[in-house]
Amino acid sequence: VPEIQEIIRGNETVPSMFRFKTLEFKDKVRLIRDRINNCSESLYRRDNREFSSKVEASFSKFFSIFLKDVFATSITDLETTLKGQSKEIIDASMAYFREELAEYIFSAPFVSRAYSKPYGYAGDFELMNHIYNNEAIGDDLFGKCLHKAMLEAPASVAVRNRAYFLHNWIAKFIQENSGRPLRILSVASGPARELQFLIEQDAHLLKKVEFYLLDQDLQALRQARNDLQKLARSKGLADPDKFMNIAIRNVIEEGLGADKFDLIYSAGLFDYFGDGVAFMAGKALFENVSEGGSLIIGNFSSYNPTRFMMEI
Repeated sequence: VPEIQEIIRGNETVPSMFRFKTLEFKDKVRLIRDRINNCSESLYRRDNREFSSKVEASFSKFFSIFLKDVFATSITDLETTLKGQSKEIIDASMAYFREELAEYIFSAPFVSRAYSKPYGYAGDFELMNHIYNNEAIGDDLFGKCLHKAMLEAPASVAVRNRAYFLHNWIAKFIQENSGRPLRILSVASGPARELQFLIEQDAHLLKKVEFYLLDQDLQALRQARNDLQKLARSKGLADPDKFMNIAIRNVIEEGLGADKFDLIYSAGLFDYFGDGVAFMAGKALFENVSEGGSLIIGNFSSYNPTRFMMEI
């Protein structure tokens, strides 16, 4: 009974227009889900799994674009109803939205993982792999379409672009400093996809480069080690072996010791920080940059059109 009373009190806190827009959106999503899943049987040919997979991939790509637009429009309408509201009302409204839409939105593995945070934070290495792989996966056709739609949202595209940018920037940095050994450190390295791109496309640049990967998530480091070692061996390079399992808090409070690096970069760590912590973290990292070296910090723009969708 106390739990039910708490739900009732929470719903009373939610503005009526937000409730209306949420239920309107729920009806729309239910209809779309049913229509998409009803199509699934006609897509499959049990005698030709490869053909069925290709048809499903095309279908998912087409309807992911449609779903992306549907979600973007409806989420913007919901955000508008909460303008100027208190944190208590916004939190209650978001909880109400998730309660009503759970069976639909959590059918997309990307959304489910971002919300459940199995490693304690939203952007873990498995979620990053979802973004980089950019494939349609899920338990049913609707879930696959929605998963793909979320991977095409501006924030996801920005994360992929960040990896491409870093790959090109690191390659340019190595070329400009060719002829001398270099030490490069990735902080909160995650799956280190930018380094995978570098090994795949620019292995000839890496003979005199030592890469160090630092992450507080041991699972992320283990996966990065496996992926990078396979790639390195395929290109005739030595196995990467500089992996540092260190908590980010310790880096901020204690620094990185006396070690100096020619290039330090952090792709997504600062997305989690407010200004004060970001300043301290940036200062700590900069102190370990060699003279004439560089520090690169990635961060979402203050204009992030996907922000409210991410939060809700």
